[in-house]
Amino acid sequence: MNTPENFDSDVMLDTDVLGVSGLSGRHVSLQLQSGEGLRTVEGSDILIALGRTPNTSGIGLEKAGIEVTEKGHIRVNDRLETTAAYVWAMGDCAGSPYFTHVSEDDFAIIHENLNGGRRSTRDRLVPSCVFIDPELARVGLNESQARERTSYIRLNPRMFARVGTARHGSASGDSFRVRFGELRCRLLTK
Repeated sequence: MNTPENFDSDVMLDTDVLGVSGLSGRHVSLQLQSGEGLRTVEGSDILIALGRTPNTSGIGLEKAGIEVTEKGHIRVNDRLETTAAYVWAMGDCAGSPYFTHVSEDDFAIIHENLNGGRRSTRDRLVPSCVFIDPELARVGLNESQARERTSYIRLNPRMFARVGTARHGSASGDSFRVRFGELRCRLLTK
């Protein structure tokens, strides 16, 4: 079984992929070119993090009085209003977290506010998920964010074998941590 202790990993920045061969999940070989020269990397799987760039340049936003941030997102306030009167932005172009459910919530905020509401993105909880086996999800702060905000944090290690769906997957012997901080409850309603 593959566990974090027996993985050999490396982060390579500013690296070009010259060629790929094999089948991900079985055996792969990558031919790479970086400032350090040519390199071949072999393994069982490929994980590539490419990032995202907003598609906001060259579409005339400045002509409409709409400002963009240094990263290219449309500048909005917590009610998703842009710097131009009566213009709103939502989703990826507004710099919201890149999830479909967040874009849908952005729409709901704008729609409600156009009909007299006072909704905001301030303090909204954004669930996220990593599609591994078994899946990993979180809502709220990660561990480092929690440590910055509170003096009380408790980590509780758990075995995946105690999680029902994990028994059907490949991670039943692995472990994860549950984080408890200052307990706050909020009723979430539409």
